[in-house]
Amino acid sequence: MVLKIRSGVFCWLCAVIFLLSLNACESRPKMSELKDSLGKTAEQYWTNRLIMGDFRQCYDLEIEDGRLPYPEYVKKVKPAGQIKFLSIKTKEVNIDKDNGVVSLLAKHDIPGIPSPKSGRRKALESTITDKWIYTSKGWRHEGRT
Repeated sequence: MVLKIRSGVFCWLCAVIFLLSLNACESRPKMSELKDSLGKTAEQYWTNRLIMGDFRQCYDLEIEDGRLPYPEYVKKVKPAGQIKFLSIKTKEVNIDKDNGVVSLLAKHDIPGIPSPKSGRRKALESTITDKWIYTSKGWRHEGRT
């Protein structure tokens, strides 16, 4: 009788350990999902930073290790105002294991530069190339702050 109880407890314990080990294993999203989420995250990060001025959202996406305190971070990343950013769009996303590189197209204007004779000036374009790291919390910006 004691042997039956012990073997029953042992089997139950093994089943619990097995289920816990399955739950502990994080399932990694598919590559297409990772690329899509990184592109959207990077686009939102730079829109918040350069267009919206929402530095808290950006700060929360920075890698925590070695991150500046928030007031210092804002001083470093706040634009000086010479360039007016109009839009940010993802061009290309590359991922190698947990490291991602995103190229974004930034459309901007520089107030004070005379318009062509037509009176309409096409927005200037530049590329932002940015590094990201995939963590248990999702994509985190590898800042250059």
